[in-house]
Amino acid sequence: MMIFSTKITKAKLLTFALIFSCLALIIIVSIPSGDDVPAGAKVSYSGKTNEERVTFLEEFGWDIVDEPIEVTDVVIPTSFDSTYETYNELQKTQGMDLSDFKGMQATRYTYSVTNYVTEDGTAADVQANLLVVDDKIVAGDVTSVSLGGFMQGLARSTASQIVSGKDDDTDADADYIDENLQDDYVVPEK
Repeated sequence: MMIFSTKITKAKLLTFALIFSCLALIIIVSIPSGDDVPAGAKVSYSGKTNEERVTFLEEFGWDIVDEPIEVTDVVIPTSFDSTYETYNELQKTQGMDLSDFKGMQATRYTYSVTNYVTEDGTAADVQANLLVVDDKIVAGDVTSVSLGGFMQGLARSTASQIVSGKDDDTDADADYIDENLQDDYVVPEK
């Protein structure tokens, strides 16, 4: 049997305390906070109340009629056809992805947009749609209901940026969310 003994000096005690403090600091810094969203996580926004949905749309610069013009229950398909794939690509540019919600019941809230102006300066008949699952906004778009209309993401953009084959800045919506709404996102619960 071997016995080891040492005398604890102030220098050894200080060295041990310094090493222990450094390890504690490394552990504390490496623990993610609950506010951090992991890279690649899908984002969603609270849409439980009408006030939250209206505020969400107003943060994108849209003036809307405060009450929805239509509230409809929908089921997100379990498999996406080409139309839904295109719609989901639009959602992905906004940091949202409907793939995680396939087969789920959603509520679509449609609001009338009052401040959309076309390139020639005339007001357009435009609506904003929000899809809400379990009180979280999981998708949204701005749509013209006029003949030959368009669909675009939620961020205010020019008519040349609409999703009708002329999209020249597909990251505009995601950039807007990153710059202006980053403190509002949460990881959706399944």
